[in-house]
Amino acid sequence: MVGRIIELNNFTATTVPFHDIDHTWNQGNIELAFAAGLIEGRKADQFVPEGMVTRAEATVLLIRMLSLDPALNTMFK
Repeated sequence: MVGRIIELNNFTATTVPFHDIDHTWNQGNIELAFAAGLIEGRKADQFVPEGMVTRAEATVLLIRMLSLDPALNTMFK
């Protein structure tokens, strides 16, 4: 959902520090969201892709998604 709203395909996946996303179904989207500056890991090298998202994490993601920065959000163009 985040990828469609923000058009994450406009970003280039970078090397991510997360060792726990290898071979997960959403690895590509996690890499793109990290490259776009939308997400961070729970620890420096851990994302916990199967973990529950907290309200705080969801709020931060929404704030970053709705940023008026055109590099991150094409919704308001």
